[in-house]
Amino acid sequence: MRIRTLMIVCLLLIVCVGTLTAQTPPPGAPPEAILKIVLGLSDDQLHALQSLAATRAAAIAPLLEQLGPLQQTLQAALQSERPDPAHVGELVVAIHQIERQVSQHEQNYREAFHALLSDEQRAKVAQIHSLELALHAAAALNQLGL
Repeated sequence: MRIRTLMIVCLLLIVCVGTLTAQTPPPGAPPEAILKIVLGLSDDQLHALQSLAATRAAAIAPLLEQLGPLQQTLQAALQSERPDPAHVGELVVAIHQIERQVSQHEQNYREAFHALLSDEQRAKVAQIHSLELALHAAAALNQLGL
């Protein structure tokens, strides 16, 4: 069964990855360099992607700094002998609001990235995501002995 799963994964790799790139990124290359090669990003697209990533990081960093202490306070409140439901509720709502803001920044980043791409590049991204899903499915099949 494992051999069959490996064969399926190899076939998917050959079909999908073989069509994605003629070049191979150097070992240890940063993600941007890999995407530049695999997707055929122009220098302008690469710089725009780096700018988007920096903007996302700058927007999310302060939110994550707020999130950690709130989660610790919530844990402490829940572990107390008699948790105050109102305080716990306030903390849960505050954490949820911050998580929603982080999620929105992540969504904006993904949408802006896709807007940078040509139709051909978006098709390559879709192929990569399909391959990722297939690899997860192959691993699940393998775990089940199928």
